[in-house]
Amino acid sequence: MNKKIWLPYTQMQKAKDLPEAVSAKGSCIHLKNGKQVIDAISSWWVITLGHCEESIVKAVQEQAGKMDQILFANFSHSPANTLSQELQEILPDELRYLFFTDNGSTAVESALKMAVQSWKQKKGESQRNMFISFKNSYHGDTVGAMSVSGQNLFTEPYKKLLFSVIRADQGTRSSDPVSAYIDDFKEKLEKHHDVLAGVIIEPFIQGAGGMIVWPREALQEICTLSKKKGLYLIFDEVMTGFGRTGELFAFQKLGMTPDLLCLSKGLTGGFLPLAITVASQEIYDSFLSDEKKHLFFHGHSFTGNPISCAAAAANLREIKKQKWKAEWMRIESFHRKKINSLKSHKNLIDARNCGTMAALEFRLKNQGYGSPFAEDLTERSIQKGVFLRPLGNIVYILPPYCTSNEELEKIWGIIEEELNALTSF
Repeated sequence: MNKKIWLPYTQMQKAKDLPEAVSAKGSCIHLKNGKQVIDAISSWWVITLGHCEESIVKAVQEQAGKMDQILFANFSHSPANTLSQELQEILPDELRYLFFTDNGSTAVESALKMAVQSWKQKKGESQRNMFISFKNSYHGDTVGAMSVSGQNLFTEPYKKLLFSVIRADQGTRSSDPVSAYIDDFKEKLEKHHDVLAGVIIEPFIQGAGGMIVWPREALQEICTLSKKKGLYLIFDEVMTGFGRTGELFAFQKLGMTPDLLCLSKGLTGGFLPLAITVASQEIYDSFLSDEKKHLFFHGHSFTGNPISCAAAAANLREIKKQKWKAEWMRIESFHRKKINSLKSHKNLIDARNCGTMAALEFRLKNQGYGSPFAEDLTERSIQKGVFLRPLGNIVYILPPYCTSNEELEKIWGIIEEELNALTSF
């Protein structure tokens, strides 16, 4: 590894030489030393159908030879138009307007800015510039996204940069009652609703906050109460979108439609950076004006990149096929059987599952994100042919949809070995 490379979420003082990946195909990463590693976390949750899915490879290759990048504010192009059509075929009528950015954090930033500016322009309510978010949420690493995330080790160095947010307490484990997820929210909503622009939530699964699975009843009540107060409901589906929860989108599984929907990660099948914030008619209309000062002041150099759009359109055409729904169900069923066999293990605090995600909360003395256990397990698992990257003491599986039952068995086998070997309580 080049010693001048600064790695993400890595303490470089203690960084070790990394295994060098030379190729990836399907569910596996191939290393320079000849080893093959099952990608049990979809390379930070972005690979959906599998590495180097042929239909996406073809679309990227064809588009790369036609047009690389143009300024999206001045030119339209076929890949973006095709992607928009593919998305609009699967989105509800309430969600029609697509704003393109580059990644999950910028999709969230766009949604927050849209909500605040819309309130000001729609009804002149400039005091509505606050949001309710949740204690264990994670929405990204840019300043706005950090502001609405839970305050923890991730955000501590930057707390003086962050804007004020009304943060609701919540449950975290499968044994917690529904009331643990909604009581504090209801109290704070009632107290602060007149200064709120919206409510932001990761539906069903809070990812980096610990792979926390939310009860359907809690989510439905939060959505219902938010809409009764006339607030914008923002769903961060950067991770949960494109099949992770067992439906194409988590809002479909929930049966509730947000006003703003944030998409990224699996949007291109993991091929290239791309994000979209989808807005309701009401929000879009509030920016229409003869005055330039009412436009949406947000944009990126690579907005609507043609090659990324081509990858996303190909991914959507493929993922709409019925066979992938069957794969989501197969993986979920496999996870549930394993969780049922392990959930009473003495070294487990909790085990939870939603769609293709399974998470096990190991019983450790140091349960925080900074626990050395996580890095040690990652190193051991790669040596055994599986890539796992725990969130502190939370060991989770979020595999590409092509991962076979035999591969899932190997992943779970390594996790069970780790559970049995655990002696640090």
